[in-house]
Amino acid sequence: MFTAATALPCDAKQKKRLEDLVRAGKTPQKVALRAKIVLLAARGLSNNRIAKEMQTTRPTVLLWRTRFERFGYPGLLK
Repeated sequence: MFTAATALPCDAKQKKRLEDLVRAGKTPQKVALRAKIVLLAARGLSNNRIAKEMQTTRPTVLLWRTRFERFGYPGLLK
């Protein structure tokens, strides 16, 4: 079985930038999805639940959680 994921550390400034990405009309959909994944992970939702809610896969959730942990906000844009 999988171990439960901990809430992704995300400060107020990072959350604001991610929320702005999600709301912006010109944000590419793939970037908006990444931002939504990180926001849900910051709320402490499990990887499986995030995958289900975002209609994606658990490996995709893990990829963007890890990328955000390593590179922060800029890591989601590449």
